[in-house]
Amino acid sequence: MTGDTRIPFTGSIHGGLQEGKIISISGRILPGIDRFHVNLQCGSRTNADIALQINPRYDSHPGYVVTNTFQNGKWGSEERKSNSPFPAGSTFSLSITATQQSFQLTVNGSHFMEYRHRIPFHQVDTISVVGKVEISNITFQNPMPAFSAQPVFAAQPVFAPQKSMISGGLKPGRTITIQGTVHPQATRSDPNTNEAKL
Repeated sequence: MTGDTRIPFTGSIHGGLQEGKIISISGRILPGIDRFHVNLQCGSRTNADIALQINPRYDSHPGYVVTNTFQNGKWGSEERKSNSPFPAGSTFSLSITATQQSFQLTVNGSHFMEYRHRIPFHQVDTISVVGKVEISNITFQNPMPAFSAQPVFAAQPVFAPQKSMISGGLKPGRTITIQGTVHPQATRSDPNTNEAKL
């Protein structure tokens, strides 16, 4: 999602939340703000469980950030971080990464905090933003798929040069392993042509 977004905003997290998924939010905090929040929710209904609320507040100087969970109609115990990285009137970039144990929060490219799960993260499917902020971009980055190291082809020992098609093509995360034995009379090997010179 790009372009200025009306606040309050509520939208689906495409593909749901899974380990390694990154949610990135960028925007601008308006002057005169008292607080805003970003929620990762289990559904969009009123009183939905909130796995993570990130709540920068500006009722003291410097500002601070409160994180919490809303479950079964009740708020849990607050976690507070002083020296908020969200000054009023500034732009910001917030990234939330779901890991097995926690949410990892990065603000403006620097690690900010870790928030341990109180609700299983795979139940989260909605994001909402409320407060005096302008949101320019919300993106979802899925984790890179894990490719197992499988042989592209199996062949009897051959002398270089040897050429073969890469089944399925080359993809991010795919590994090509070349195994062989250098001919005892070889003086050098050319990695570009995979040819041993005799």
